[in-house]
Amino acid sequence: MRAGKKAFQTNGLMNHGSILGNGSYFGVDLTADALALKAEFMREYYARRRGGKSFEALDVDGQAVVEERVERELDADAPEGSIARYSAAETYAHRRIRDRYVDRYYGGAPERGIPSGFVDSPDQAERIADFALWTAWMAHTDRPGSDHSYTNDWPYVPGTGNRPTGQVLVWSTISVVLLVAGGGIGVWAYHAFDFAEPTTEIVDVPSPDEVSITPTQYAAAWYVPVAGALFVTQALVGALLAHYYVERTGFFDVGDALDIDVVSLVPFSVGRTWHVNLAVLWITTLWLAGGLFLPGLFAERDPPRQAAGATALLGALVIATVGAFAGVWFGIQGKLGTPEEGELWWWFGSEGLEYLETGRFWKLLLLGALGGWTGLVLRSVRRLDEAPTGLGHFMAYAGGSIALMFGASMLYTPETNMAVTEFWRWWVVHMWVEGVFEFFVTTVISVALVSMDLVEQADAEKAILFEVFTIMAAGIVGVSHHYWWVGLPDVWVPIGTTFSTLEFVPLVFILYRSLGSTDR
Repeated sequence: MRAGKKAFQTNGLMNHGSILGNGSYFGVDLTADALALKAEFMREYYARRRGGKSFEALDVDGQAVVEERVERELDADAPEGSIARYSAAETYAHRRIRDRYVDRYYGGAPERGIPSGFVDSPDQAERIADFALWTAWMAHTDRPGSDHSYTNDWPYVPGTGNRPTGQVLVWSTISVVLLVAGGGIGVWAYHAFDFAEPTTEIVDVPSPDEVSITPTQYAAAWYVPVAGALFVTQALVGALLAHYYVERTGFFDVGDALDIDVVSLVPFSVGRTWHVNLAVLWITTLWLAGGLFLPGLFAERDPPRQAAGATALLGALVIATVGAFAGVWFGIQGKLGTPEEGELWWWFGSEGLEYLETGRFWKLLLLGALGGWTGLVLRSVRRLDEAPTGLGHFMAYAGGSIALMFGASMLYTPETNMAVTEFWRWWVVHMWVEGVFEFFVTTVISVALVSMDLVEQADAEKAILFEVFTIMAAGIVGVSHHYWWVGLPDVWVPIGTTFSTLEFVPLVFILYRSLGSTDR
């Protein structure tokens, strides 16, 4: 099963299908697929024990008896200490599913966009089946001391006893109530408290000839065409992926005309990995450019060698990007060896986890680049005469937090249990999107508005503090709504529901205040 986890990751299957509901949905969710097949083959086993040729050949009463036995067996298949035991029916089903996965992932399944020889060997396909069946086991097996599985009876497969649990239904209802009530509280707070709206005189926009540009700002401008190239590439790769949904075995007959197997050359898992990460990269590149450009609006000159540092940082980002994307292709194509041969695939290929696919070496290089960028911004803002809680320093803190959260992706290895791996993966993905990215955007917009004399600096700093202590405070705990289905403890169900809903309250407040300012 551990070997299967590595095979699942090295072949990029989270960007072809998914596991525990997390990933792409071009292919199947392996957890749901293995669980449904397990129930199907167990019913077949017991039907034959009753003398039938198949489950469908049994009469209604016979089918009901078999269905009840399979559901009862799977719903209460609790481990004995550290040992989990299969029944004869489960053993039969496991072997049949191995055969099915060999046919699919080694033999090929064009209707699923899987070319022949997608994995290196039948043995590797069997290991993937073992891993998928382990996730199916944790999805249907009752957690010790509980009446539901490790994944709160997810995914929904009624034939195995997997239906929404009582606490899931209760807390989902509570979350809807909190969502409505929270929005109302945000609106009430805006109208109940007297917040002075910022005012400004008519803005005197200077002529471009009167604006001085520092060497660092010139260097930061080169980030823009790089981001543009990344965006165009993302759009083109996205078009290829969209076409794969229509024609899963080719690309406008180009392959036939040129004798090229396009699907084998650029499998869906490779294309989606590129597509997802290109989106993150072009956005991040522009934010890095903004962080390097904006301090120059408040300072007359750059720190020593600041422009050279900005240029070197751009070069490091380009090298890391090209290396990471090439590594993903080589890794998924099996050019960097199999997990049985070593961990070259892990270091320089694809880690195989959605949004965090690039090899560990390239991630370390990117982490170093983010850390270097934070240092460059700090060098600039320290020349400003402001407190550590000043506007410029907030920009450095916001950028540094991006690197800090990215560091959580270093806290697992190929050997780490999938539930623990998912815990740290969501720390990066959720906290980037619903935490530090919002923190950074708020800071950058505040710096821009202050530089144009549209907002007072003190007001902008208060707004950023409000952002940090509300949205991020709720977001850090709210990340736990991702833990419901990946095998983590039940306590995250109420905590994740409550705090992820509370993230909405400050957003409503900010929205109303923004609309109110516009009306005035």
